[in-house]
Amino acid sequence: MTILKEIFKVVFAVSLSGSLQEELPMCNDEKYGLNDNTRDQLYNGIKPLMKSGQLAYKCELEVASGMILEDPNKDFQFTEATKTYPLIFEVEAKDGDTPSSVNKAALKFWEKYIPHLGTSRKAVGCGYLLQWGYHKFICLFDDKE
Repeated sequence: MTILKEIFKVVFAVSLSGSLQEELPMCNDEKYGLNDNTRDQLYNGIKPLMKSGQLAYKCELEVASGMILEDPNKDFQFTEATKTYPLIFEVEAKDGDTPSSVNKAALKFWEKYIPHLGTSRKAVGCGYLLQWGYHKFICLFDDKE
């Protein structure tokens, strides 16, 4: 009987932990929206590095990131006015690149900067663009949930 109790505890714990996993919002912007796998991989790579351990994903920051990436002048003035902090990554595209490998490269580059964002950053949204032979990423962090 004790074996059945232990099995029940394990099954219950696994089902409970699965139900507590954070669901990211469905950002459905056709022009600037990331695909779900890229969004999940970036968010799940960024969140554990945040000092506060708390981080929401905002679709409006994802759209803003996409708009910045599309703008050849890359105007970041609004980030200062809104106290939004950008993390930027760019790498030359190569044969054999996969979305996962490029996402991991961006996260690896950012891992030394993310902990220094402090505890006031409450939300993030990211954009990606393959442009002129370069993979380009921007993640915007703000202090509003």
